[in-house]
Amino acid sequence: LKDTTVLYGYSRLNSEEIFHIADTPFNVEYMPCVEKYGEGIVIEMDSTTLKNCDQADVKIIVHTLAHAVIKEMEFECGYDSTSFKEKIYIDTEKNKYGCIVYCVAGADGSMGGIASLFDSNKVFELIENAVDRLEMCPHDPICSIEKGHCYACLDLSEVTCHEGDSLDRRKMLEYVKKLNN
Repeated sequence: LKDTTVLYGYSRLNSEEIFHIADTPFNVEYMPCVEKYGEGIVIEMDSTTLKNCDQADVKIIVHTLAHAVIKEMEFECGYDSTSFKEKIYIDTEKNKYGCIVYCVAGADGSMGGIASLFDSNKVFELIENAVDRLEMCPHDPICSIEKGHCYACLDLSEVTCHEGDSLDRRKMLEYVKKLNN
């Protein structure tokens, strides 16, 4: 997996003003960037079940699954959750939904821990365990009554996730029940 980060602009400390390197990325001869290599897992969700869900709920379900997988990978791969990154993919026109959870070099992810899950098909077991762990949170009933997520069950640091509030394990479990019926 290759992760490319391009510096398009910057801001000063305690300033909301953003200074752009160029008006558009195509106006300059070069832009500072970094390429990192790592490993990851792509998960495609069942499109027929998600197609019938409310669009706001679809993002929550896919995002919740990504966090559940990251939390489970902490146990299986031995990586800290701050080593992971996530990308959520929702294409309603093509009816495709999914996520990618990955680590890149410089973090723990260059050690082969994720790739080793595919040697014995443990990746399917990892996803099942991740979903099963959503049944209960150490902070229940408060967690499930309040927001449906907390640091004990789904929340991750800002290094890993920038959209922490679009999570709800209750909606994810409803989706799983629809799949099993």
